[in-house]
Amino acid sequence: SFWDISNGSVVGSEGTILTTNNGGKKWNIEESGTDKDLFDIAYIESNTEVAVGDSGTILRTTDNGKNWTNIISGTNRKLNKVDFINSEIGFVVGDAGVILKTTDGGINWNILNSETTNDLYGVCFINEDVGTAVGFLGTILRTTDSGNGWISQQVQANIPFMAVSFADENNGIISGVSGLTVKTTNGGLTWDLYSTPTIEALYSIDYITPNKAVAVGSNGTILNTTNGGETWSSQTIGVTKWLYGISLFDS
Repeated sequence: SFWDISNGSVVGSEGTILTTNNGGKKWNIEESGTDKDLFDIAYIESNTEVAVGDSGTILRTTDNGKNWTNIISGTNRKLNKVDFINSEIGFVVGDAGVILKTTDGGINWNILNSETTNDLYGVCFINEDVGTAVGFLGTILRTTDSGNGWISQQVQANIPFMAVSFADENNGIISGVSGLTVKTTNGGLTWDLYSTPTIEALYSIDYITPNKAVAVGSNGTILNTTNGGETWSSQTIGVTKWLYGISLFDS
């Protein structure tokens, strides 16, 4: 995750946290204080971040990653994704349908009723009220009341959805296994299924503009769209490793 073009952080297995302050030219190894696998990290403010991971792990820093505090999450489930709307309100999703919410910048977390036991892998909020969570077996959940209630949405794809991203209040894309994506142009009210040039799993997706987005996945897969996700093209980079995350800026 990047706060700006210079400052970013990476998380990984066994509590690994790396930070950069020069746009990724050099990375510093930070002491996280945990040996749990970490799966996602998000900035709240320029010096404040929250990382999530295995066994309900939530870590918080207020000094750009130099020191981390272990936060009580209230669950021992694996936490897969964290998304902050502003400096106070954020959400985390995880295995067995876990959804957590904070209203004080990640210091305290409350467990919400997702009404599903499916693993959830991605979450993205358009504003404080409207958000979408995605996961196993084609799960798409939408809330319009800041997570107090969630409505299940149906698409013609019974596959795990791995990530969801919104460019603005209307345009969003969900990516999943088998190279499938679904797209909304009405803020997540309805979704349409689109194919891509790959059958690889797409683990992460991010927008540059409402029309331009990039998805990454297994076997070094990188896909680009310039029409908001209606069609996709493949990019070859000579890497066959699994790519799990991407963060983009519009220059």
